[in-house]
Amino acid sequence: MTTAQSALVFANAITLTASVTLSTGSGVGNISLGTVNGNFGLQLTAGTGDITLGSAIGSTTRIGAFVVNSCTNLIVNDLSAASINITETGGTVTFNGNLNTNTASGITLTVHDIVRVGSITATSGGPLTTVFTGTITGSTTNPITVGSASTTSSGAGVVNFQGSLTTTTGGITYNTPITLIGPATF
Repeated sequence: MTTAQSALVFANAITLTASVTLSTGSGVGNISLGTVNGNFGLQLTAGTGDITLGSAIGSTTRIGAFVVNSCTNLIVNDLSAASINITETGGTVTFNGNLNTNTASGITLTVHDIVRVGSITATSGGPLTTVFTGTITGSTTNPITVGSASTTSSGAGVVNFQGSLTTTTGGITYNTPITLIGPATF
């Protein structure tokens, strides 16, 4: 479903029976979703608009690949998907809940700022790959458990970290300064 810079708002629960693409085009147009379940992919494009996922995604039935092609700000509560690939342009991605993937594709984030409240888990050796230009802040000590972790700042960014980061199949690489803002284990 595509609109020409008009908002897409789905307040009721959605069950995916096929892969779904929602787009508001390249300009301003917000996307707002409630609960989404179903073993299929979900691809979102909001241009310079914002995306708000107000309820759990994949809480009853994990969704397939979750892809955000563009948005300014993204707010996510719990998200359980086969894989997660998020591209945000200039705003903030806020993870208010847990992220969980179960394929080797893992989690890829290309963003400006991140605020992380929940845990991050990528099973099946899935990596957590993050490229950012602003700041990453872990505001709680919830754990990160992934196959491998690579974090790179393409600007003057810094990672404000607390909690634990555990890898199951690979190493941990930070190509950016880290500031410990609480107890931390690597």
